[in-house]
Amino acid sequence: MPEVKTIPKRDKAFSIREGSPWAFYDGASQNNRAGAGMSIHLSAEHHLKASVGLGPGTNNYAELSALHLLLCWLLQRSISTIQIFGDSQNVSNWVNGSASCQNQILKPLLDEILLLKASFNSFQLCHIFRENNEEADKLSKAGLQQDLGGWAIEESLQGRQTFSLQPPFAPPI
Repeated sequence: MPEVKTIPKRDKAFSIREGSPWAFYDGASQNNRAGAGMSIHLSAEHHLKASVGLGPGTNNYAELSALHLLLCWLLQRSISTIQIFGDSQNVSNWVNGSASCQNQILKPLLDEILLLKASFNSFQLCHIFRENNEEADKLSKAGLQQDLGGWAIEESLQGRQTFSLQPPFAPPI
């Protein structure tokens, strides 16, 4: 009888700091089209979700762009403390300084993220497994269906929902 090898399931546990905002991000790329998804929890009663069309790009480009847009959105809302979760090990390593980005096309975007990171009083970027990032993943895939620069935003505050197709801030020049 052949030996059966069991593979342990990945630990799905991660912790969110209570009392401060937290967010999830993800990027998607298919057929050289990229999309970004973000989910921001300002409190238990205030939740923002967005999907963004990024145009052509790779998965690493989509992941970095999603984080970049998320940070811009948070700073525009004067959020100074944040805990962020994403399933890209590359982006987590690059932003947290445990690896360096060798891609010269992505490096300027990473450098911009590192500048934005320094604007926060408290910043934590945590890698999580894909199965813990389902909402941001779904939003990033919705971004694949949008034109370059297209946004779809849903805001939920104390049970009331609003929708917008406008960017939440003026695009950087």
